[in-house]
Amino acid sequence: MKHIIFMLVSLVVLSYSALAEEYTVSKITDGDTIHVIASDATEIVVRFDYIDTMESYKNNRAKAIAKACKVRINELITSGLEAKEYLITTLPLGSKVNIEFHGLDSLNKRSMGEIFLNGKSINEDMVRSGHAIPFFKYIKDPEI
Repeated sequence: MKHIIFMLVSLVVLSYSALAEEYTVSKITDGDTIHVIASDATEIVVRFDYIDTMESYKNNRAKAIAKACKVRINELITSGLEAKEYLITTLPLGSKVNIEFHGLDSLNKRSMGEIFLNGKSINEDMVRSGHAIPFFKYIKDPEI
């Protein structure tokens, strides 16, 4: 029992310490990917976990989505650019954010995480504002 309590307390402390570090937003790649600078000057690319936005430039994925949804690719790109612009206004460069990291993406290139600004989840904000769609499989809040 002591071991279980110790493990739970350790998990809470580790979660808190991960959110305690502030990162500086240095680049907005698109509506669901940002670059941040850690306190040790390391740049980290973070893909927003739990959500997805439309592509903001023409690529094979954008073409496939446009074809599957039977929309013009330019309409899809416009939606992606609107998501990026919303994120730029929500998280201006230089903003201080906290991140709850959840590992790496499927290609092991980007960190996955939930981004918080002043304690507010930007991931949730992107969905609530209509600029992103949720991955319901991973979301616990039924109000989203």
